[in-house]
Amino acid sequence: CSKIYTKFSANITSPNYPNAYPESVRCCSRIILNDTKVIFLWFNSFNIEYESSCSYDYIFVLPGKAANQECNDAIVSASTPPQCGKTLPKPFSIQSNVVLIYFRSDDVRDGSNGYQLGYEGGRFIPNTFVVSNFDNLLIKYY
Repeated sequence: CSKIYTKFSANITSPNYPNAYPESVRCCSRIILNDTKVIFLWFNSFNIEYESSCSYDYIFVLPGKAANQECNDAIVSASTPPQCGKTLPKPFSIQSNVVLIYFRSDDVRDGSNGYQLGYEGGRFIPNTFVVSNFDNLLIKYY
């Protein structure tokens, strides 16, 4: 489940999606886009076992320098918290051409089906905004 994505846009899913993901999974994927300054990301589906500190099953999405590290090192030094639960995270952008996506599940299967994460490369223009249309989802980035 660890892959490198180089296409301008794609969907990334948890293992076995849309069915329940397996236990004891460690996936470390990277988006690496040449010719782009920003990567727009959004979750189409999000169902990762909930625990208040997200210490059982979780996903990290890390930008730039962290994405160039080994997965375990990047997670230890992460400045953003892990995400879990059923609440669909808001779309976001990362001002980098490299993103690391780390998904982990513990050794207990709870029936959650994981995630589908979409991304698209773009340009960042300071002091302006970019409007992107992701499959009828209109987002303004400032």
